[in-house]
Amino acid sequence: MCRDGYAVSFNKETRNPDWVIERLSPAALTGPAKRKDNFRADPDAKGFSPTPQDYTDPANPRDRGHQAPAADFKSSQPLTDDSFYMSNMSPQVGAGFNRAQWRFLEEDVRAAVLCGGHQDVIVITGPIYGSSALWIGKGPYKILSPAAYFKVLYDVQRGRAIGFRLDNKAYRKTPSDKFIVPISQLEVETGLDFLTALPRRDQNILESSKGSFWGHGQGCANEVKD
Repeated sequence: MCRDGYAVSFNKETRNPDWVIERLSPAALTGPAKRKDNFRADPDAKGFSPTPQDYTDPANPRDRGHQAPAADFKSSQPLTDDSFYMSNMSPQVGAGFNRAQWRFLEEDVRAAVLCGGHQDVIVITGPIYGSSALWIGKGPYKILSPAAYFKVLYDVQRGRAIGFRLDNKAYRKTPSDKFIVPISQLEVETGLDFLTALPRRDQNILESSKGSFWGHGQGCANEVKD
């Protein structure tokens, strides 16, 4: 499903996005749009969209975890509001992950764009299920809570790429570069093929190495937060 701010491949069986892709620039990350927390079912998901109430499972509480973060769309209130469709959500551990370590990674990605000189970055985000995934929810259509999550970044101007993998669990605050993994590992775990528009040789080079996270200054710390 293509929106003005992102595209999502929604899986009606897991009721998660298989992946969400967005393209970040300083202009997209700057503006007056506000987070309204207007979570809602996605009418384009043909009746398979989760509802906000589907996440209220007292036995297995999970946050409604954005895959394309609301703070990535500050340039536009409609785009920010679109990020709250439930097809853009995945069940994430709340304290220590969605509200902490995962958020820190999202902020670091925005800082790389706003402060680090990486002004045209494609971001692909999604779940990794693994053996520890579990079903949550109270209704007949449950939601699969993933074991982990990935992000793949591609700097269009510099031709650089990097991958991250975080288990869906609470962490103590950890530098984002501790979660870097080869993109080839993420392809094995997800079954997805990344960077397919590039020549095969370039894909092999970018995907086989862990690489290092792109540095950025600290001057925009307040700009990158939700």
